[in-house]
Amino acid sequence: MKSRNHLANKRSARFSAGFTLIELMITIALIAIFGGLGLFVSMDFYRRYSFYADQGALVSILRRAREYSLANIGSVPHGIRITDDQYILFQGTSYANRDSQYDEPIQKSPSILTQGISEIVFTPLSATSSTSGIITISNSIQSRDIEINSEGRINW
Repeated sequence: MKSRNHLANKRSARFSAGFTLIELMITIALIAIFGGLGLFVSMDFYRRYSFYADQGALVSILRRAREYSLANIGSVPHGIRITDDQYILFQGTSYANRDSQYDEPIQKSPSILTQGISEIVFTPLSATSSTSGIITISNSIQSRDIEINSEGRINW
C-alpha cells in the first residue's frame, strides 16, 4: 500500500508544480485587456488636459493684452494674433503695424483648432476691443467659445 500512495503523491506533485498553458494565456489576455483600457483612458485624459491648458493659455494671453493696454504700457495698443501654431502678444495698432521686437509668442498644441476672430487689439487706457466676436477653441473631444465684446470683456 505504501508504494501506491507514494506513486499517487508523485503524480499529483508533478502535475501541480506549474501553470498550464491555458492559465498563462488567460493571464496574458487579461493583462492585455486592462493595459489597453488603461491606454485608452490615459489618452482621453491627455487630450482633455491639453485642451484645458490651451484654453487657459489663450484666455491668459487675452487678459494680459487687455491689462497691458489698460495700464497704458508703452503708450500703445496691445493685441493678440492667433495663428495655426501659436498665439502672439504684440504691441501696435495691428499685427501688420506692430513692433516685432516686443512680440511674445506662445506655442499652441497641434491638436487644438481655433476658429473665429484671429486678431484682437485693445486700446490704451480704456482697454476696449477693436473687434468683438467669438473665438472657438476645439479638439477631437470638445469645444468651447471665448467671447470678446466691444468693451474688452472676455467671457469664457
